[in-house]
Amino acid sequence: MASPAWCWSPRLNVAKFRNLADGEIGFCEGVNVLTGANAQGKTSVLEALYVAATSHSFRTSRSLEAIAHGASEALISAEIKQRAEDLGTALKCVLTPKGRSLLVDDKKPKTIENYVRICPVLVLQPNQSLPVDGPPARRKLIDRLVLWDPSNQGYLRALSDYRHALLQRREILRTRGPRGSDLDAFEDILASQSEQIWRCRQPGVAHFCAFFPEQIALLSGGSMTCEVRHRRRPESNDDLRTLLRERREVDARMQRTSIGAHLDDLEFRTPLGLASVNCSQGQLRILELAARFTERHWLEKHERSAILLLDDATGILDAHHLAKLAELLVSHRGQVLLSTTEMHAAFARAADRLFVVDAGRVKIAH
Repeated sequence: MASPAWCWSPRLNVAKFRNLADGEIGFCEGVNVLTGANAQGKTSVLEALYVAATSHSFRTSRSLEAIAHGASEALISAEIKQRAEDLGTALKCVLTPKGRSLLVDDKKPKTIENYVRICPVLVLQPNQSLPVDGPPARRKLIDRLVLWDPSNQGYLRALSDYRHALLQRREILRTRGPRGSDLDAFEDILASQSEQIWRCRQPGVAHFCAFFPEQIALLSGGSMTCEVRHRRRPESNDDLRTLLRERREVDARMQRTSIGAHLDDLEFRTPLGLASVNCSQGQLRILELAARFTERHWLEKHERSAILLLDDATGILDAHHLAKLAELLVSHRGQVLLSTTEMHAAFARAADRLFVVDAGRVKIAH
């Protein structure tokens, strides 16, 4: 395999974003640890880089909430490099109360899909848990796996067409019943787009299911096992057009479409049963970390890397698992931004650059 393009950001510029002071923050290529008391801006630093790379926040769907009080807009820009000698790519995102605007090297990107593929970013939040958070959160993971595969151009368009047809079918069933004259046309779209969506999803999901147990073993030191299974409706390769027509009466009563790609899910199962009901908070945290490292492994398979954003990564884990996480961060080449209120010895040793965040100001400690 060729040497992967190690995506990283040497500098981030913010203006009127959350409680952060306006200015530039310089990161190193390895492990960057941000420490400080609660509510000082650590998470906002991670969020700003995430916004610059993905065009949206992992904390809110409303742009207004990320704009500093009294400001009319927030500006976030990040320089993205593949290797140290590269000139870099400038990503810029301007947030306004009405939405956002994006620039790549001062030019508008052709599509949002082109924009988000430039710099893969994986984020871990304190209360995030794939086994517990529900199918929508797990389908977002599935969608990311597809996006990281460069052969899947047009996936977001297929999803958009599928969702539009899904809404139209539901509306026809609601207003005109199971004999609505337009149902055939929209069910044809659902069937054809489902086939394309499933075809795009299969390689990434298969890789995730295969490599996730290995990451669990590394993070837990062999004390924990968990398998992932892909659940889809229908699970067989039966003709979806036929199944949709057969389920019109049922779907009209339920006011939803009960089969199709929108119901794909991942099931996390330990030897005791479903992880959502059989794992402690610490174990769920390990599962979530393992999911991020498995995504990263999928990216490396495509000669890419991702920036890892770990928000309050140390909050629930005990000293043993913190040490395992620190070892894994050091052994994985690539950029990491990790926030913590407590500076554990394992992370002090792992840090290539240490920051202190206080009242929105970010200062290098070493």
